[in-house]
Amino acid sequence: MGRKSRAKLSKHAKRLAQQKKRRLARSLPQRVEIVEYRITDEPDDIADNYGLSEDEAEWVADLSQEFHALPHSQRGSLIPRLEAAKDRFPQIPMLWNHVAAAYDAAGRDDDHRRTVLEVLERFPNYLFGKLSYAEMLLHDGRLDEFAEFFGGRFALHDCCNGRCDFHLSEMVSFFGLMVQYFLKRRDFDQAERYLESLNTMAPDHPTTQALARKFFF
Repeated sequence: MGRKSRAKLSKHAKRLAQQKKRRLARSLPQRVEIVEYRITDEPDDIADNYGLSEDEAEWVADLSQEFHALPHSQRGSLIPRLEAAKDRFPQIPMLWNHVAAAYDAAGRDDDHRRTVLEVLERFPNYLFGKLSYAEMLLHDGRLDEFAEFFGGRFALHDCCNGRCDFHLSEMVSFFGLMVQYFLKRRDFDQAERYLESLNTMAPDHPTTQALARKFFF
């Protein structure tokens, strides 16, 4: 091999090494962030938060509890009452989200998708609205759009503008969704990390148990 050929190969090897170094640098975390979440299981103060009377707040809370007590397949039966509640109290994002979930349970896919998008537009900071939209992306197999929606940062406080106080249901919903996302990505290490967190905070929750069965069996 001539001198020119050896020089060309040497230059090519250096270029490959530099490219590898840049790829490695991009793949490494840029910082280590330790965040402490404060978790509560106390119910939301609907009256104060949304300007309702105590009787109105109790009526909304009872309807929401009834919604959650039903199996998913039966939640469509509540559509007329949920729609009426949403129209009466349009400032409460939870009611909109319940309506979207009830449409989904009833197989009304177009209504479900339309309402999920409307919740996201009306209440852009509402966590459950964000998670419903992300779940729709996941269901459609739009994994890259899912990652883009979260800005490539899969931490709960990043999704909530730095908020660190959460209801247990918010934590379970977010971490459960992340388990499903990373399972679809076949990134089993990340999925297991989120599942371990779920198991620590809510070991007996149906979401935790269902995902554990899905992960290990």
